[in-house]
Order: sequence, then C-alpha cells, then structure tokens
Amino acid sequence: MEGKRKVLIVDDDRDIVSIVSTILAGRGWDISAAYSGSEALEAVTASKPDIILLDIMMPEMNGIEVLKKIRKIDSDARIIMITAFGDVESYLDSMELGAYEYINKPFETDELLEMIDRVAAV
Repeated sequence: MEGKRKVLIVDDDRDIVSIVSTILAGRGWDISAAYSGSEALEAVTASKPDIILLDIMMPEMNGIEVLKKIRKIDSDARIIMITAFGDVESYLDSMELGAYEYINKPFETDELLEMIDRVAAV
C-alpha cells in the first residue's frame, strides 16, 4: 500500500472510536470515523478505506446490514467486525458475508493491532 493506510472506524460508542483512533494514529494510520451505518456507507463511498472496523450492535442499522451494503459498494473491502455481544450466529453471518476477522469487546490492544496487521497484509 502506498502512502498512509486508511482505516474507517464504525461504532456508535464515541469512546471506543476515540481510543482505537488514538492507538491506530500512533501506528501511522489515517483515521476516519462513522457513528452510524449511514455515515459508514457515505464514508466508504467517498473514500475507499484499506480496512473497516465495524461494530455489530448499532442503532438504526446493525453492522450485519451495513456489511451487506458495503459489499455492494466495495466487494473487496477488508472488514473486521467488532462486538460486545459475540454469538455464533453473528460470527457465522459476518464470515459468510465476507468479513475478514471478528473480535469481541473488550479486546486487548495487541490483539487488535495483530488482527489489523494480518488483514492489511492480505
């Protein structure tokens, strides 16, 4: 990847967005954020991020619905699903729809960074 790598963080929890943004900015990522599914779709359309961190549980439109719509915009998007309510069904749905990884909140910083590095290297 040439230039600064771009990551889009999609989560209705502004604290999570802030924490993850700080961590990734320190690693040289260009950060953008969306706090809802519709904002995420606008961001993906406007600026094709290298990686999308996508929360599953959001008001208005859940992450699985957003994932389906992102796939129509960018079939190659590298998406990591994030959830505090991990269950087998959401995991399987995410993977079936082409998510690269799935991580449960709360997560360790090192775990997230390793996952992002793995997905970025694909």
